[in-house]
Amino acid sequence: SILNEEIDRVAQIIKEFADLKPTMRDGGAEVNRIVRDVVRLFRDTEFVPSSVQIEAHTQDLPAEVEGSADTLKQILVNLVRNAVEAMPAGGEIQIMNNGLVNRDGLLYTELCVADTGPGVPPEVLANLFSPIRSDKGEGHQGLGLSIVHSLVRKSQGLISCRSSKKGTTFEMLFPVRTRTIYARTT
Repeated sequence: SILNEEIDRVAQIIKEFADLKPTMRDGGAEVNRIVRDVVRLFRDTEFVPSSVQIEAHTQDLPAEVEGSADTLKQILVNLVRNAVEAMPAGGEIQIMNNGLVNRDGLLYTELCVADTGPGVPPEVLANLFSPIRSDKGEGHQGLGLSIVHSLVRKSQGLISCRSSKKGTTFEMLFPVRTRTIYARTT
């Protein structure tokens, strides 16, 4: 059933890409649930080798953002998959909901995907979100981070990456669902 859900989700994302216009679902996306679902997906499908530990860190309160849950899930899946591939000898991956952030007067929820891999070389970091020819070998087109960037932007979000020899962290800001903020304050 997990594979069927994932196939349906990916098919929907491809359909939305073909439309070339953002489609926002009315309900928004509950970040904590999605983070836990992605961790469960990787653990249940055994895509993460036993040498790689994956953890979810969520907030106590629900965190609802504007946009599609499927899109947010695809972003996290791509980033976790890249992190796993970057650590063939093992390591740790953390998906974190760091809570609310006020940036220029707008409220966002910050999501991070961090790994303890070898880091991204500076020449790669400089063009990180551009489509490139992958050096990962057969089956890799070099589009993963370009797709992640497009999906984050489509969700009206922001993404950045910091990297060193101690690991890589992708930090993303997603707009908080306005109706949720007003519901908490009333």
